Amino acid sequence: MTEEDDTQILSPVGDAYPVQGAPHIVTPESDDNGSGGRHGRGGRRGLRLLIAVLVAAALIVAGVFGVRAFSSHIAELRQQQALSSCKKNLESYDASLKVFNNAVEQASTAKSVTQDQVEDSQTVNDLQDALQVQVPKRQSCSAASDRDQLTSNSAQLDMSAGTLKENAETIEKASSAVTSSQTQKTLNDAKNALNNSLTSARSLLTSSDGKVADAATRTSLQEAITAAEKVLAANDISDKQQYVDSQSSLQKAVDTVNSSIKLKTEQDAAHITADSYQFDIPDYWKDRVTVQQDGDTVTVYSKKYPARAICQLRVVETSQMTAGDIGNAMVASATLDSTRSVAIWTTRWGYVAAKSQLGDGGENISADEAQELVDLQTGGKATYQQILDAESTGDSKSSSLLTLGDNFIQTTVFASLKAK
Repeated sequence: MTEEDDTQILSPVGDAYPVQGAPHIVTPESDDNGSGGRHGRGGRRGLRLLIAVLVAAALIVAGVFGVRAFSSHIAELRQQQALSSCKKNLESYDASLKVFNNAVEQASTAKSVTQDQVEDSQTVNDLQDALQVQVPKRQSCSAASDRDQLTSNSAQLDMSAGTLKENAETIEKASSAVTSSQTQKTLNDAKNALNNSLTSARSLLTSSDGKVADAATRTSLQEAITAAEKVLAANDISDKQQYVDSQSSLQKAVDTVNSSIKLKTEQDAAHITADSYQFDIPDYWKDRVTVQQDGDTVTVYSKKYPARAICQLRVVETSQMTAGDIGNAMVASATLDSTRSVAIWTTRWGYVAAKSQLGDGGENISADEAQELVDLQTGGKATYQQILDAESTGDSKSSSLLTLGDNFIQTTVFASLKAK
């Protein structure tokens, strides 16, 4: 036997595996030939597959509903976040709007300031421009709005709040600039006014020398000028009242000097100086008479009736003096030297006018004219009507009324008479 002859071919044990497919497993439920077992295993395998399919389907359905529920929850959460953000920005908008409105209200005073009231007119223009801005629309934050609308409104509210805040700051700065410029203008105006007054005061101090009734008034003016100069020289003045007060003090000193000049002028006007003598015009005649002086002859006329002389002073030889008569008389005289005297003559206009009106001759003088002349000559102590009545009845009182004029001139003009 050959080596090949020694090889034994063994028969397979049981059924042989099929050429294709899985090996058959024998179970207790299988019959000897395996036919019934295969049928049982196939049923269970189908049941298991069905169960698996059902479970998978259930899981898929559950997953779908789960995803939908999760998505709905996320959408609701985002909706609430959008609504919350919108409301937050709405509160910010309202707060900024309140600040803006307050800035506009605070600027109401500055708004009324005109360009000629400020140092820099551009500040007024800037404030007017700042107040012309439009207020951004107030968006709503309704829970009924969708998320996209809420998000859009929220963004607009946020931007509008910022705009309102910026506009409020612009208005505040512009208003402050106007106020500061107005304050500066007021300060500069007060300073310039003081400087102008100081210039006038200096001029008055120079021109008033020897022309005041009281020299102390010029001393006070000099002191006020010095004080004003110190105020103007200061560099730290921020309150216009310091300039105003200094100017007020300076003006008082100026007014006092002017009053003293006026008094001196009046005194000079009332003090008459002739070549050889001098005298004073009575206060009662102030602004009612005019004076004409020619050497040693001085004539005082009624200002209202310039053709009528109230009295006349003239130098005469003492030895040649006469008393005159009742209508035109010498009422007083004073000796100048050994040969000359000053005589005061007057026409008794009340008597002259009464005689004319009663038909006894004399100049034709109206009642109004006669009253003015009698009032001046008597210092207001008699009236023309009194003299007329006394003359018309022949009353002796006429003489006493006429002498009232003599007495007035004697106690005023004559009393002030002095040799030069």
